Amino acid sequence: MSAIAMLGVTVAPVDHCIPRLEHTGDLCKPRTATTIRIAYRRWLGWLAENDPTSLSRDPANRVSRDRVRAYAAALATTMGSIALAAQIARLYYAIRCMYPDHDWGWLRAIKQRPEANARPAPRPALPFDSMALQNLGFALMAEAETKLLAWHGKSRREARAIAELHRDD
Repeated sequence: MSAIAMLGVTVAPVDHCIPRLEHTGDLCKPRTATTIRIAYRRWLGWLAENDPTSLSRDPANRVSRDRVRAYAAALATTMGSIALAAQIARLYYAIRCMYPDHDWGWLRAIKQRPEANARPAPRPALPFDSMALQNLGFALMAEAETKLLAWHGKSRREARAIAELHRDD
């Protein structure tokens, strides 16, 4: 028996719901449906930790503006903006799937703010540009040619032919 079931929590039918894509109405792929279920379970876990009294409510009534904002603030301490936006979107998809007759416009608006503001983390610049990389390649080829001549005592032309045979294209 799960911890949530032991608390006597009313669990919404998220496990029996196959979400539909927002714009097309098509069924989600199994992996997408799984991530949406996991996001809802994460929401329940957060509620169990931070607002256990809300777990005795009807699942549709657990979701409030204040709770979702507090949940998003808690998630923001451990994840980046893109992951946060995805997690809130998955919660929205789960709730909308379970209770399609409710008006979830306010939750959609909350979901859209992090999506619009999500920016990838800055990546460090490469330590060299394309010209430096090309020069490094030429230097390595010259070094290989020198070593090849030293090992085999062959002419420069033969060494180049052998190097061309082993070159990656």
